[in-house]
Amino acid sequence: MSCTAESPLMRTLQEVLRCPLCRATQPRTIVAAGAKSINQCLRCSVCFLFPQPSRAEVTKYFQSNEEEAPAANLKRDYENGRRAVLAKVAAEIQCRKGPGAILDVGCATGFFLNQFFGEWQRHAVELSPRKAELAALGGIQVRVGDIFAAFLPRASFDAVTFLDALYYIRDPQSVLSEFRRVLKDDGILVLEMAWAGSYIWRRTGLVGKLFNEDALLETSDHLFDHTPRSVSLLLHNCGFIIEAIVTLPTNRQHRWFPDLLCRSYSWLSRLIAKFSAGRFCLGPRFMVIARKRSAVNGPISCEPAETR
Repeated sequence: MSCTAESPLMRTLQEVLRCPLCRATQPRTIVAAGAKSINQCLRCSVCFLFPQPSRAEVTKYFQSNEEEAPAANLKRDYENGRRAVLAKVAAEIQCRKGPGAILDVGCATGFFLNQFFGEWQRHAVELSPRKAELAALGGIQVRVGDIFAAFLPRASFDAVTFLDALYYIRDPQSVLSEFRRVLKDDGILVLEMAWAGSYIWRRTGLVGKLFNEDALLETSDHLFDHTPRSVSLLLHNCGFIIEAIVTLPTNRQHRWFPDLLCRSYSWLSRLIAKFSAGRFCLGPRFMVIARKRSAVNGPISCEPAETR
């Protein structure tokens, strides 16, 4: 992974910059442009944008972004392109839980719940009014806003899903604590996301040119990019126990050549995960399944959970 040269200003910032998740100092700069940078914490491995936008700015972004996009584009991005990923996520949930109450936070068009959870009590939270309206057409009970504005009752869901969205949360600890509050004692939390390494590789250096992607800091809507290690530590501190970390297939790409590269990489990564008994997760995507602990206790563990 190529890095840009650090300016004197950036080196000064690095001297005082702390990881927003574990508060460790001296993160490594991955890429920098002007006053913005993406850094990786050497302790918990999370990659983070600096400086970060406010919570209000993030909410405004999602409430206005794609509101005028054609329905065909939304179907392509949230349904057709993610069908294989979402099918695997749904299968992992359903092998652990029978039909019950499920909450999908950031449900987009509602495809995930409507396609795979027809027998469940389907609830969702979505920041975009337009996407929430589309999701509700399928019979999902959708609340417009964030998880805190939804005012959901305590211990009311058998499963909570947060798919392809953890990157955008400025204070993930508070959001995960709210998920824990609304989960039943035997409920499961499911997070799905791109692996930090593959996401950043695709937008920097030679790989970025092959994929014809926008420069990373020109479209840096991700506040965080996670690894299995960083998610494990974050969940541990929020009162969860990791049950499994599962390597997932890739999202489909719009053009044939990037799609072929992503599919080949995804196949190789899952093969490595299988033959290493889940010890190596190389992306491009992964999911984490966690259950509630009775209480948060003990120091941060530095051992990442095993993958499969």
